[in-house]
Amino acid sequence: MKNLFALIGTLLFISTGSLLAQGPDFENKRKEGKELRKKHYEQSLQLTEAESNVFWPIFEKHEESLRTFKNKNKKPRLELMSDAEAESYIDNYFDHELELIKIKKQLFVDLKGKLPARKIAMIPSVEKNFRRELLNRYKRANRPEGLMNRFPK
Repeated sequence: MKNLFALIGTLLFISTGSLLAQGPDFENKRKEGKELRKKHYEQSLQLTEAESNVFWPIFEKHEESLRTFKNKNKKPRLELMSDAEAESYIDNYFDHELELIKIKKQLFVDLKGKLPARKIAMIPSVEKNFRRELLNRYKRANRPEGLMNRFPK
């Protein structure tokens, strides 16, 4: 009987792990997201081919810096912190925010002189619009079929 419970527990553990793993579908979604972002940015900023060739390597380097910083400084579960940990978190919170701002500012510094200032200034609003569009796309894709008829795209 113990072996049966151990077998069932092991099977549940293995199946749960495989369900939670980020497999090839995750990578496909990431690639699709990058392609959508590229298309959105190029249309919104009206990048020429030469501007695009300058913009994307700098932008991708910036995105990698942001991803590295965010992975290194993941937000802890605040409700599980002790008071000492929470105090340390409070002390470091604005230092982390300032570092994040420096990373974001570096994109503008790197692009300055390589793209027109107007296009550089549009980047935050283009990013905001892209995220909104992506969220709406996700909502539409996960909406039950009956609701899709009531709320057109």
